Amino acid sequence: MAILSWVSKTLSRLLAFARRYRTGFAISVLVCLISMTLYSAPLFLSQRHIPLLEPLVGFLANVELKTLDMRFILRGQRKPGPAVVIVAIDQKSQDVLGRWPFPRSYFAQAVDYLRESQARVVAFDVNFPNLTRIPRFRHCKTCASTMTHSGSGDFRIRNLTLA
Repeated sequence: MAILSWVSKTLSRLLAFARRYRTGFAISVLVCLISMTLYSAPLFLSQRHIPLLEPLVGFLANVELKTLDMRFILRGQRKPGPAVVIVAIDQKSQDVLGRWPFPRSYFAQAVDYLRESQARVVAFDVNFPNLTRIPRFRHCKTCASTMTHSGSGDFRIRNLTLA
């Protein structure tokens, strides 16, 4: 009975609070719903190519990117955790490996090494400007079969553009 009494007392307090601050609560819910709609609009509208709404989608996406930049600036820099390893291409890399762009075989060797080291995620933020001699789809199938047979499990290629 004590729990039932506590629940009814808490509900009556919540209802009294909602009646007392009804306008402020309604405004905050409305602002929250508008914000969620504007935040998710570019995602949903970009999947449906409606020519009339494309300027709005571009504007909202740009606003999101600008606010994302500001959130990172306000947050400040953070060092990655000990499980994150960033492999960078710098001047020392060019001194050792030669002039940029490096042959793709070097990247393949790096991926092989990272796979053997049981890396869970490997991402490239690199432009591959030169043509490869391996046909595009055969190269992708080779990568996929190598990753699948290595036992690493989940394999995805995102935003892959092979010249």
